[in-house]
Amino acid sequence: NRDPMFCLTIARYDKAKNLDSLIRIFKKVVEVIPNAYLNIYGFGSEHNFLQSQIDEHQLNNHIKLMGYNENTDALYNKASLFLFSSRSEGFGMAVLEALCHGCPVVSYDIDYGPSDMINHDENGYLVTFQDEELFAQKVVSLLKDEHKTLEIRGVIKKQKSFFAFLSQIKLRSSSPEKLQLKLLKKCADMTSELLYVRNHRKQKRCQKTRG
Repeated sequence: NRDPMFCLTIARYDKAKNLDSLIRIFKKVVEVIPNAYLNIYGFGSEHNFLQSQIDEHQLNNHIKLMGYNENTDALYNKASLFLFSSRSEGFGMAVLEALCHGCPVVSYDIDYGPSDMINHDENGYLVTFQDEELFAQKVVSLLKDEHKTLEIRGVIKKQKSFFAFLSQIKLRSSSPEKLQLKLLKKCADMTSELLYVRNHRKQKRCQKTRG
């Protein structure tokens, strides 16, 4: 069962993920819906900075930095919404995973990734980059409008599998050369992301072995 007030983000605690913007956005959300809450799962060098932003905005009862969690399936299945605030992205696997679990996404409309998977107002919302007011409005509208949220989940449900989503990725380019460059960038960014996560898991296993 989904928690109607639970918003989820899974991302590295990194400047590129633009999570400080998401914290400001969620401050606007809880001004309208005081029982809404956001859990941010991940790890990275920005942890202390992000916690300072949560403290500064007095949002400790609404936003939690949850750290790393391997059981993301349960998170996607419980969350009402997935929020995505990255400045740039190679593909956006977290967005794809959220959609594959039937979780509507609100995201900034950036180059690559979200706009390849999200059809605005059908299976989620795309918001002009750094328009924090509009982003907050979209989150509030979905948290308050159960009918619309169920409608979006219905659209997502029709796209049943990982491969169904992949088949709907819209690679917009005017020439084969541009398409090739776009694909190469996606592959490079995805490889970098996978290596980062793999190294983190290896470090975790080493720490457990030593303990």
